[in-house]
Amino acid sequence: MFRAIIHMIRHDGDPACMAFDGKVLPDVDTYLEFTDRPDAPIGTRTVDKVKQQPRPRFYATHLGYEAVPKSILEKAKIIYVAGNPKDVIVSTYFFFSSLKPFAFSGTLEDIAMSYINDKAPYTPFHKHVASFWKHRDRDNILFLTYEDTLMNCRATIDHVAKFLGKNLTDEQLDNIVSLCSFDSMRKNKKVNKTTHAQLDHSASPFIRSGTYGNWKKHFTIELNEAVDRWIKKEEHKVASDLEGFRFRCE
Repeated sequence: MFRAIIHMIRHDGDPACMAFDGKVLPDVDTYLEFTDRPDAPIGTRTVDKVKQQPRPRFYATHLGYEAVPKSILEKAKIIYVAGNPKDVIVSTYFFFSSLKPFAFSGTLEDIAMSYINDKAPYTPFHKHVASFWKHRDRDNILFLTYEDTLMNCRATIDHVAKFLGKNLTDEQLDNIVSLCSFDSMRKNKKVNKTTHAQLDHSASPFIRSGTYGNWKKHFTIELNEAVDRWIKKEEHKVASDLEGFRFRCE
């Protein structure tokens, strides 16, 4: 969702930038933490892909605050998007199930336990969120939540645009709200990754739910109780750094 929103903001809300012309959305999955083989040819490495991007460069990372390179923390504009842990667990399960190279055959409970035991990627989960929340007042950091974005999509898009130095017209905002809606993106090959060979869309579509609270359709009572205990324990651990923040799970 945010890939498409930022793409359209950069193109001043022009609908043409979302038209599928045989090419998918320009690849911003140049994750900073992804490494390359030692023998990777120059020009194909992650660092090369970043350098080759036209300015202003746009790239993604799942890294927590402490792991992000200092130069980026000081010079880049950073948009952090937090999601409630219950929906994140469900999303991770369906994403792993669809990712062919993973050959994942586990259960939702397996994924939940990987978060509870800090074995899932980029855990501990609450510490990760807290690492950016406590720096949310910095001028170059915009802290958002997935849930608030869904509830106040237009206002969030306008907020992101202004953070990126763009003042959009009402028409431009309308275009972005419309073309970045989940119903629109599900049908748009520019963003729905139906052409992505590594994803098995019969297992789960890449653009799957577009709502929050989806966990209620998948959690058992026992799993929900276990996750609630974990959330309570982890929130206590980082209480000072997460002061004033609450996940919206309902």
